[in-house]
Amino acid sequence: VIEAKEISEKLPVEQIDCAYVAFMWDLIRLHPEEFRREAMSCKDFGRIEGRISPAATLINERNIYVAEGADVRAGVVIDAEEGFVYLGPAATVLPNAVLMNNVYVGSGSTVKIGAKIYSNVYIGSRSKVGGEVEDSIIEPYANKQHDGFIGHSYISSWCNLGADTNNSDLKNNYGSVRMNLSGKEIDTKMQFLGLLMGEHSKSGINTMFNTGTIVGLSSNVFGAGFPPKAIGSFEWGGADSGFEPYRLDKALEVARAVMHRRGIEMSPAYEAAFRHALALETKQPNV
Repeated sequence: VIEAKEISEKLPVEQIDCAYVAFMWDLIRLHPEEFRREAMSCKDFGRIEGRISPAATLINERNIYVAEGADVRAGVVIDAEEGFVYLGPAATVLPNAVLMNNVYVGSGSTVKIGAKIYSNVYIGSRSKVGGEVEDSIIEPYANKQHDGFIGHSYISSWCNLGADTNNSDLKNNYGSVRMNLSGKEIDTKMQFLGLLMGEHSKSGINTMFNTGTIVGLSSNVFGAGFPPKAIGSFEWGGADSGFEPYRLDKALEVARAVMHRRGIEMSPAYEAAFRHALALETKQPNV
């Protein structure tokens, strides 16, 4: 047992000025400002080192960076008139996609045909992203290839969103979004907040998520209608069918397969973290 108070009493205390993350949705709240602040320290903008199709359009190149090995195809619009656009090494932007107003595409990631990526979007390395994405963080190795809207959301690594997955990020009364956390409703004091999804979770085709929905680790959500706004880890189901536990052995089998496809083998430490997450969810010490 770690006694934080006892430790803190023995250590020097220094006050610092920093952003405080108390809840996961604070990452979405703080993201635009921190994203722009970090971009201001980047010295790469204004350099085009990758391949740009003659039929692509780049607006305000001094705020654009295209790394070596990146590939921008015909019909793509990269509009940095009101922000920046950064494409990492070996990133690919397929025809007719639009990227504008503060977008980062990590190394080896693919932006799909006709995608609309805008307004403070971070896409981690080796992800595949299509459809419409706004004001969101997408971690490495995530898959949102198809049409559908994701806004003011946090999509963790190894997630896979089925075709036409959509989330709401604004209540119809324009009020503050409330989140359900451990059975308690918490007022986020945020007007815009979408989906927070943990690693290895998935949505079926045409899945829709309500404003301020949280999905835990390795859950599968599918079916018609809005599922609950709080979906735990290792759950399988939807609004029409209800949810049942997702067996750990099956969850690990699928997670290993997903990671292996990207050339990554699950480490013993990662598996232990998986098992620990289930223990926390079920309050069983040994799983």
